[in-house]
Amino acid sequence: MDRERLQATVRTLAGVRHPRAAPDALEAAAELLTRGFRQAGLQTERRPFEFRGRSYDNVVGRLVGSRPEEPAVLVGAHYDTVPGSPGADDNASGVAVLLETARRAARERVARTIEFVGFNLEEPQDLLGSYRIGSGRFAESARRAGRRYAGALILEMVGYTDPRPGAQTVPPFVFKRVPDTGTFLAAVGDGRSRKLLRAFAASAARHVPELTV
Repeated sequence: MDRERLQATVRTLAGVRHPRAAPDALEAAAELLTRGFRQAGLQTERRPFEFRGRSYDNVVGRLVGSRPEEPAVLVGAHYDTVPGSPGADDNASGVAVLLETARRAARERVARTIEFVGFNLEEPQDLLGSYRIGSGRFAESARRAGRRYAGALILEMVGYTDPRPGAQTVPPFVFKRVPDTGTFLAAVGDGRSRKLLRAFAASAARHVPELTV
């Protein structure tokens, strides 16, 4: 991983990226993803979807594996923000890691196809709770097309750390046994994802033992 490039991507993206508050910045983020995937050598496309009479794009970079008949692995991050937020951690950090992971994976010979996806309109769009629009449309399209996935890794708010005791707090009904310092990466999933979570944690322990997962 190129630390300087990760930081540069976050700095480039930092700022409101919202369909009403900052549509030009939202489009610039989509272009950055498109350009980054293409430069990595991935099969790249922007997949449009409609929401309330307007067109938006999920950005997809596809790294074809040696066994393309098997279900693919999805790695995703949303690139929009809520109004008024610079969105550096939420979620320029996720986008930066998404792009860097795509670049790194493209150098390897992978067995399963990997789809890297930048999702649009993840954040709430109104007071009624309309959110996860882009990822929802992506999932609907995959079901209609019969596309299957072996698992999905979604990168969300991975750019913040604070080593001070008491700096990390979480709702008690959400997580148990969470450190009170912000010096770890939380891998969160449902019951069906336990095997993937264990594999992710084992891989992290092997390759980046200094990172607590």
